This record gives sequence, C-alpha cells and structure tokens, in this order.
Amino acid sequence: QRQPPPGEGSSAAEREARAVRARGVYERGLRAVREGAPDAKEEAVMLLEAWRDFEAHCSDFRRRDEVAAAVTAVERKMPRRIKRKRAITNEAGLASGMEEYYDYVFPEEAGAAPNLKLLDAAMRWKRQKIAKGGGGQGAGGDGADGEGQQQDGEAAG
Repeated sequence: QRQPPPGEGSSAAEREARAVRARGVYERGLRAVREGAPDAKEEAVMLLEAWRDFEAHCSDFRRRDEVAAAVTAVERKMPRRIKRKRAITNEAGLASGMEEYYDYVFPEEAGAAPNLKLLDAAMRWKRQKIAKGGGGQGAGGDGADGEGQQQDGEAAG
C-alpha cells in the first residue's frame, strides 16, 4: 500500500501523527549523532536545520503559535558557530602557522566552556611566567600582584 505524501488525501489527524513520528526520527537521529560521533558537529547542524525546516512547514495542519513554539524548541538545540585557531604542523612536525576554522558549541557543551576558558587562561599565564624567567615556582602571594606583572612587562619591553 502506497501512502499519499504528507498533505495529500489525508486528514489533519493523520498528518499530525506522521509529524509526531518524524519528530521521533529527528530526535533519535540527533541523539545518535551527538552520542555516537561527538566530532560530527556539522552533521548534527545539518540534521537540526532539516528538523527546523520540517517544523516550519507543518503550518498547513497546525496553528501558527504551535509551529512557532516547535521551531523555537529546535532552535534552542542549535549550536553557536565560533571562529577558532589551531596550529598547522608541517611534515617534519614543526609548527608552520595558524589556521582559522569554524567550530560549533552546542548548548549542552556551553556549561563546561567557562571552566575551560579559565584553565586556558591559567596555562597561558604560566607559559608567560616561564618564558620571562619566573619559572612559575615560588610565586606565592594572593594573586593580586598586578604591579609585579606590570614591572615584569616593563623589564621585558
């Protein structure tokens, strides 16, 4: 038995039932991509865009506010697109420059980002201290030595 395409020869209840099944497929697909292949962020974005378009086209059998709420719910799952840099290494394993690329940060990943930023800032600070000859050992203090950092900068420059 061939089923008619959505919207042709079917009642609103049948179309809604198909839409519910389709949402289930989108949800399972998104879960599979995010859990099974965490690095497949572009594929997850493409899936979310298709899901958003699907929800936007359900307006022929749903109220406008229901469609808007469904589209908003999918958009809340969409990641932010950010520009990042990474080191490029040549065949000898030496750094040969920096490459800019776009990455996606999903809402569930955003909670860990502040901690990662703090850790990254601490690592940069320690590298700067080592590069300036501070060694990073015996710094002590309460961390509020802004004048000491300024003096180090003046001595280096």
